[in-house]
Amino acid sequence: MPHLHWHIVPRAAGDGLLLPWTPQQTAPAVTVVMAREPLPGPGVSVFLADPTPAVGGPASWRSAAVELLAARWTGPGTLTVLSPESRGGVRAERYDDQVAWETAARARASAILF
Repeated sequence: MPHLHWHIVPRAAGDGLLLPWTPQQTAPAVTVVMAREPLPGPGVSVFLADPTPAVGGPASWRSAAVELLAARWTGPGTLTVLSPESRGGVRAERYDDQVAWETAARARASAILF
């Protein structure tokens, strides 16, 4: 029996209701967690190992690595990149804090890149 079916959905501006025919915002495919920031829960992640350049030394390779990973990531879900560099260049006050974060991040990582 052919028939016509309608859905009437009351709307209000800014209600946040996403419908299949409206543009959807997606989460970034790659997120970056910097040194001493909270580690994420389960999921695919990669730790960018290698010594961090000294302040005033050569540029770090890690930002280029993140750009390459973001351009090529096609896996399901979000890839988390764990970087032992500090956001904004602010180094740890205590070396032990940095070592503890890096140890935990390496243990959490699905892969380690050098």
